[in-house]
Amino acid sequence: DRHGCVADVCIHAPDRGGDNRNHHAHILLTTRRLKPSGFTEKTRELDDRKTKEVDRWRERFATLQNERLHEAGQSVQVDHRSLLAQGIEREPTKHLGPAATGIERRTGEPSRRRLDFGAEVAQRLLLAKEAGELERQDKAVDGLILDLSGNIEKAKRQRDQEQVQANRQVQTERQEQAERFEQRRLERMNLTELQAELDRVRPLPMPELVNRDAKVIAAENQLRVLQEQVELAKTLEVEAQRDAAAWRQAHPLLAKMHDFKMPVSGFLAARQQEASNARNEFLVAAPQVGKAEVTLDYVRSIARDRVFMETAPARAKADELQEMVRERIRQEVEKARQQKREKEQKAELARGLVLAAKLQREGKLVAGHPGVERVLKFIGELPGSDFARQAHLRKELEDPKKNQGFLAMLHAVRPQLEALQARDHHIERSIDRDINRGMSR
Repeated sequence: DRHGCVADVCIHAPDRGGDNRNHHAHILLTTRRLKPSGFTEKTRELDDRKTKEVDRWRERFATLQNERLHEAGQSVQVDHRSLLAQGIEREPTKHLGPAATGIERRTGEPSRRRLDFGAEVAQRLLLAKEAGELERQDKAVDGLILDLSGNIEKAKRQRDQEQVQANRQVQTERQEQAERFEQRRLERMNLTELQAELDRVRPLPMPELVNRDAKVIAAENQLRVLQEQVELAKTLEVEAQRDAAAWRQAHPLLAKMHDFKMPVSGFLAARQQEASNARNEFLVAAPQVGKAEVTLDYVRSIARDRVFMETAPARAKADELQEMVRERIRQEVEKARQQKREKEQKAELARGLVLAAKLQREGKLVAGHPGVERVLKFIGELPGSDFARQAHLRKELEDPKKNQGFLAMLHAVRPQLEALQARDHHIERSIDRDINRGMSR
């Protein structure tokens, strides 16, 4: 659409006996622009390298190819520039042609054309090396000549370079400082604040951003106008034909006379003219609809590429925040689990202490230490039921020091508790057996 010419694209798969990586395409362009009236003026901008159109298309193709390679998970990238422009000191390869390629495939040996090209490259590299050596010698001689003005200019250039380097260093330090400040700000946020920050930073979905593009909106409006023109033309044609058919059915004799032009009906003639005009408008607008659809697709692709590049920093920031939200959720869950475990441990400790105090009061447990005995006596004298005593102890266990002290006391009497619980369990099982025997008798 940019140049108005026709592109004939032919995609080729690799030959049966050739390199299976050689998927390629041939694109042929007409040398003239195609308009509704036919081929018109020539596309001179594609013939003259000064217009930079060919370079622009080469760069565009390289960009699209690198994006597709990235989407396919490939790390390799292509560069549309020449080896010289890339700063690569290497001779460009030459196309061997089908004959030489066929010989190499059949024999497995390099063709004569490849050998000649290799010898030519080696000769060029040798000449370039000799020329480079002469140039270095000339520069060494020139360096021996003291040129005051040259030294001054060199000093100025060095000063400017140092200033540029210093400015870059300052900008880098400021950027790193801003990044550290931002990281600390995010780390101070709670989960709700992080989620709100993520919603603020995350860009809108790609289709929505593309639909908001001004050029896309203009192309959509143009397509809509043309589609409405087509539909209107079809409607007008159908209505004119329907009115003419209804009139013919109501006036068959006049209709026959009109067909033989004796005389011509003004009503039928007007309807026929309306139908003809509507048909002509349809024939003009219908091809434009197809062209507008192609234009819209092209504009969308350009907008999609631009939006993808523009939103890259925001998407990267959103991904970083999303990872922080996941990590914060994991920490919150782990914290809740830890609190639950601590609560269960305190409840178990409180039950053990109340049980130990009860057994001591009944004379079934010997504390073995005056301090432990006093504490268990204090627990046993607490008012209320065993559940009330456990609730009182759970509050006391919120103090880490008391928690450790109570845990040490329970550890001291644990062997007696376990022995008593095992004996009680044995007694309960014996009672259950006696009851079962009595019921069986």
